[in-house]
Amino acid sequence: MARPWKATSAMDTKALRYYYRTQYNSRLRVIDLKAVDFGKDNITYVPMDLEKGQDFQKVVIP
Repeated sequence: MARPWKATSAMDTKALRYYYRTQYNSRLRVIDLKAVDFGKDNITYVPMDLEKGQDFQKVVIP
Protein backbone atom coordinates (compact mmCIF):
# COMPACT_ATOMS: atom_id res chain seq x y z
CA MET A 1 0.00 0.00 0.00
CA ALA A 2 1.42 3.37 -1.01
CA ARG A 3 1.69 6.16 1.51
CA PRO A 4 -0.28 9.31 0.69
CA TRP A 5 2.85 11.40 1.26
CA LYS A 6 6.56 10.96 1.81
CA ALA A 7 8.96 13.39 3.44
CA THR A 8 12.64 13.25 4.30
CA SER A 9 13.82 15.42 7.15
CA ALA A 10 16.78 16.28 9.35
CA MET A 11 17.08 18.37 12.51
CA ASP A 12 20.00 20.64 13.39
CA THR A 13 19.66 20.82 17.19
CA LYS A 14 22.43 23.38 17.65
CA ALA A 15 21.14 25.90 15.08
CA LEU A 16 17.48 24.97 15.78
CA ARG A 17 16.69 24.36 12.12
CA TYR A 18 14.46 21.68 10.61
CA TYR A 19 15.29 20.68 7.03
CA TYR A 20 12.90 18.71 4.83
CA ARG A 21 12.01 17.67 1.28
CA THR A 22 8.91 15.92 -0.02
CA GLN A 23 7.93 13.50 -2.77
CA TYR A 24 6.50 16.38 -4.81
CA ASN A 25 9.47 18.73 -4.48
CA SER A 26 12.96 17.44 -3.73
CA ARG A 27 14.37 20.94 -3.13
CA LEU A 28 15.73 21.13 0.41
CA ARG A 29 13.70 23.57 2.55
CA VAL A 30 14.36 24.81 6.07
CA ILE A 31 12.25 26.00 9.00
CA ASP A 32 14.07 28.25 11.47
CA LEU A 33 12.66 27.13 14.82
CA LYS A 34 14.07 30.21 16.56
CA ALA A 35 11.57 32.29 14.54
CA VAL A 36 8.56 30.21 15.65
CA ASP A 37 6.45 31.51 18.55
CA PHE A 38 5.88 28.39 20.66
CA GLY A 39 4.06 30.42 23.33
CA LYS A 40 0.83 30.59 21.31
CA ASP A 41 -2.26 28.82 22.60
CA ASN A 42 -3.30 27.59 19.15
CA ILE A 43 -1.64 25.32 16.59
CA THR A 44 -0.94 26.64 13.09
CA TYR A 45 -0.93 24.16 10.22
CA VAL A 46 1.10 24.92 7.10
CA PRO A 47 1.17 22.68 4.01
CA MET A 48 4.55 21.10 3.31
CA ASP A 49 4.09 21.75 -0.43
CA LEU A 50 2.27 24.82 -1.72
CA GLU A 51 1.87 23.02 -5.05
CA LYS A 52 2.50 19.41 -6.05
CA GLY A 53 5.34 19.73 -8.53
CA GLN A 54 9.06 20.23 -8.96
CA ASP A 55 10.58 23.60 -9.60
CA PHE A 56 13.44 23.81 -12.10
CA GLN A 57 16.52 25.93 -12.19
CA LYS A 58 18.26 26.50 -15.52
CA VAL A 59 22.02 26.05 -15.26
CA VAL A 60 24.11 27.82 -17.88
CA ILE A 61 27.57 26.44 -18.60
CA PRO A 62 29.82 29.06 -20.25
